[in-house]
Amino acid sequence: MDINLIRGILTVVLLILFVGLCFWVFSKKRKSQYEEAAKMALDGGVSAKNKEVNRDE
Repeated sequence: MDINLIRGILTVVLLILFVGLCFWVFSKKRKSQYEEAAKMALDGGVSAKNKEVNRDE
């Protein structure tokens, strides 16, 4: 095994991990989480789940 074979294998593994991460991030299961996160800026820091105010002091 030379270094070029190891680099090729590592490249393929990282490509597979990247594609898997993209499918996970953009899956329909996570859409509700993203919608909730998008509304957090408009809610003034109030979480929809526990209604607590987050203040950075």
